[in-house]
Amino acid sequence: MNKAEERYQEIIEILKENPIVTVADFAERLSVSMETIRKDLNILSEQGKIVRVHGGAALAGNTEMASPFQFREGVRRREKQKLGKETVKLIQKGDTLIIESSTTTAEFVKELVKAPELLKTLTIVTNSIHILTLVEMGKLCKRVFLLGGWINEREGATKGQFMAEQLKSFHVDKCILSGAALGKNLILSSYYESDMHFQKLAMESAGETILLLEAGKYPEAAVFSVTAATNFDYMVSNVPFKKEDKERFAAAGLHLIYVPTGSEEATDND
Repeated sequence: MNKAEERYQEIIEILKENPIVTVADFAERLSVSMETIRKDLNILSEQGKIVRVHGGAALAGNTEMASPFQFREGVRRREKQKLGKETVKLIQKGDTLIIESSTTTAEFVKELVKAPELLKTLTIVTNSIHILTLVEMGKLCKRVFLLGGWINEREGATKGQFMAEQLKSFHVDKCILSGAALGKNLILSSYYESDMHFQKLAMESAGETILLLEAGKYPEAAVFSVTAATNFDYMVSNVPFKKEDKERFAAAGLHLIYVPTGSEEATDND
């Protein structure tokens, strides 16, 4: 058994004890780089032994739905908080917003709550019960609309075709989305079909599009293609993109807001 096969076996054993494990946790436990772990997880996923989820993996057959919100909420929270704080600077009084359900966007809303004079002027459209709770059922903002649909209890969000049909009825100033996976080709992708549809519809419904992307989501590739990163107006991220990527963003009109958080992997960042 070579070293790679030994890691595969260790990864499976770790997942037998923990339902979901992040890439960073695997790297720390096995004393290898995050890039090595990503490659290992991709191989095991292709073999059908594991399932890739947001920022990590689970045993195949263990998770037909997304990883629990409460689990992901604690993963890289400090980084998400910093991204959320920076994103608040892009919001203006009176804005109407579509906010996607995710732990990263929840941190953004928590930062909005710290700016009550701004929040009370905003209208929020969301599929997130967590975000609805954060704004106290709309008491803290001007108005809030919870998109109706089937409730995904593990995610605390509404999903499905009914929710998507309602989303088509809105036109807002800005949509706030969280990236599940961004590949080296700078294509944003999603692990779940429903998330892909939400993001596409939200972008079509918004005057400006804002993507929050933390370093653990890059470079990653999920199953469902959403759009090229260059189709966003703003990206708030702690990914230290390479010079040529930054040039592609600038040429496409994407405003990259780099937020160093101390968790980034070293890359060529000329």
